[in-house]
Amino acid sequence: MQDLLGKTVEELRAHGGFDALVSQVREEQAAQERLSHIVQKEKETAASVAKLNEDLAREQEEHTQEMAEKQATIRRLKEELHRIKLKTSVDGRCARLEATAKTNSKQRVYKQVSALGAFPNTHGGDRHVPAPG
Repeated sequence: MQDLLGKTVEELRAHGGFDALVSQVREEQAAQERLSHIVQKEKETAASVAKLNEDLAREQEEHTQEMAEKQATIRRLKEELHRIKLKTSVDGRCARLEATAKTNSKQRVYKQVSALGAFPNTHGGDRHVPAPG
């Protein structure tokens, strides 16, 4: 600062002006403007970072919710598939048992008829009883 004042006094005596002081003031103003610009950019960057962090947190929360919903859907579908398989298995067993029962019933009827000596007519008519002898 003393150097600047010394140069300014010398210029005033020698040339009648103070260019060194004006030059120094202009340099300081330019530095202040650069600093102000940098501070403004940092504020904008900090605001952008804060917004991006908010967006990231929101996206992470949405992702977590979506995954929970998908997992719940998967569990529900697995339970439904299990119930369907169980019902199909039971229905299949019942159908097999019913078919076996019908077959056994027809075999008993056939044996009873055979024991009596009468066979069903395969042409849709009445029973044909073979003639004795």
